[in-house]
Amino acid sequence: MLRDEIATLSQYENRIKRARQSIEIAEKQIVEGVIADDYMDKISHQIWSDTLLQIRAGYSAGYGLDELAAIARGFYQGVPSGSENFTAGLDVSAWTVSFGILFSIDKELLRKTMRYGVVPAPPPKRSRLFYRLLATEVDIPEHIYAIKETSSSPFLADIVDSIETDGKEAASQALNQFVRKKWYPAKRGYSWWGSHKRPFMYVGYWAFDAAAAAVTYGLDDSALEGHKYYPWDLAEYARSLRG
Repeated sequence: MLRDEIATLSQYENRIKRARQSIEIAEKQIVEGVIADDYMDKISHQIWSDTLLQIRAGYSAGYGLDELAAIARGFYQGVPSGSENFTAGLDVSAWTVSFGILFSIDKELLRKTMRYGVVPAPPPKRSRLFYRLLATEVDIPEHIYAIKETSSSPFLADIVDSIETDGKEAASQALNQFVRKKWYPAKRGYSWWGSHKRPFMYVGYWAFDAAAAAVTYGLDDSALEGHKYYPWDLAEYARSLRG
């Protein structure tokens, strides 16, 4: 059963098919050595993005979580060819670390992967949760990125910060309100924002980052079960893997 009915099963599966074809072509070109050095960055980013797209579209299409976990494990175990040559965008990096958490990928494997795809200096307001998760889950110290802690905007990192001062109950309530009212508007500017107007391009709007934060920091997300942006069953799945 579809988890997101904005697009049809056929449309989701066509997106997955095109992504797989794109990866196969790009990897073949890399192996054959026909890609110019100055174009390798773009090709590597495309491979990485298309691999993650399969998980995102598969989740929206209603694929089983064990099936998606197998795809995720394959991704992290075989970092895409040429990935050492590029720096991923923040959205790609955030999906990478979020899926690593939600599918309980081995920390050392996730750490190895993030050495390739990590962003060195993204905008502070959008990056803070990403680096929080890296520091907590992958033991990559936040300070090495010199990220400024000046944002007072209601981004997820602020909710995580509030655990120490306000407690987990208040942070859980803030998470609930953030996902319901602010998560999608906060993503304006990303390439996928507004793609529901083009169903043939759409693969779902899912707050995987919020779910990863809830799982990592033990926040209560029960009020978000069934919410259109929140992958609650995936968060539950992640908790079950942690035991």
